[in-house]
Amino acid sequence: ASHRRSTCTQKPGKRAPGFHRCFFGYFMSKAGLLLVEHLNLDVLDRGIAEEFYCRLLGLQTDPNRPKTRSLHSNCGYLTQFHTGKAKQAQVWRGVIEIVYDSKNLQKISQNAKVEFDTKGSKRSGKPPLISKLTVLKDGHLSLSGPYGNNFLLRTPTETEAAYFEDKRYGIRKYSEKSKALGIGGITVRVKVGNARKIADFYLQVFKFPIQFAEVGKDGDSKLHRATVLASNGAQLIHFLEAKGVEATDDDGEHVAMYIGDFLGTFKRCHKLGLVWVNPRFVHLDNTKSLKEAVESQTFRIRDLKDPKTGEVLLRLEHEIRSAKWPRCPLASV
Repeated sequence: ASHRRSTCTQKPGKRAPGFHRCFFGYFMSKAGLLLVEHLNLDVLDRGIAEEFYCRLLGLQTDPNRPKTRSLHSNCGYLTQFHTGKAKQAQVWRGVIEIVYDSKNLQKISQNAKVEFDTKGSKRSGKPPLISKLTVLKDGHLSLSGPYGNNFLLRTPTETEAAYFEDKRYGIRKYSEKSKALGIGGITVRVKVGNARKIADFYLQVFKFPIQFAEVGKDGDSKLHRATVLASNGAQLIHFLEAKGVEATDDDGEHVAMYIGDFLGTFKRCHKLGLVWVNPRFVHLDNTKSLKEAVESQTFRIRDLKDPKTGEVLLRLEHEIRSAKWPRCPLASV
């Protein structure tokens, strides 16, 4: 694999040049990023999270899941938000894109505008569900939630709609009433000068296809973006350089993903000393060795490091799973 170079910026709703459409069954047999499955963002109040993700954004939860456990909000058939209660809320370092069909986006937008206009006047001391709201062209919506996370609500591209609306790719229980189709893309702000190194990391360690582009300037500094292309044709992870960002800035949030070359990626991560056990989730996975990776079909890393120098390029926990993981929502080939 090699960098695809581009000097163009990518507009909302447009796919990056060279991005391919995926057909049923293709992605499961290939190495690469199969699915960005969930984002874990701790909250101060489970009830507020349920109001925001379910009532306002139109996601669906499992009614049988105990209220004492973290809230899992199904965003379409395959993707989720996990929002556990904690002493400190976690804020994603960038924008989270959620896609809706045009009819549902219109409904969500109307409800969001009403919620924002009332400023939470009937919330009895609780924080407003929406702290910022901007209506963009084509009816897309940019908003900030109760804990400062930034979302772009938009209609899908053709490839996103083809993937997220097709139940043959998989469907999770209690997801069919979700008004959203799925998480279409996520952006992570990174330290200036690190986007190229992060692109190289994903190419060498994960073997993910990457696009790299210069996207502008901030003063004398050129700003770049590295983009991971999911093999489902419907999801992107952008790593966008921004001034004032340090490599180790994080609140402990994490991204969970399914990948094709699970064991190969584990071996490369293990060789670089990247495999990490989160003490908070040791009851879910405690993978440190290849044998344990084979048994559990999951492992975690916390730091993305330059394979040559060991420099920390980005601190962002990755929960990495194989398609053989027992509760994988993806359909079998």
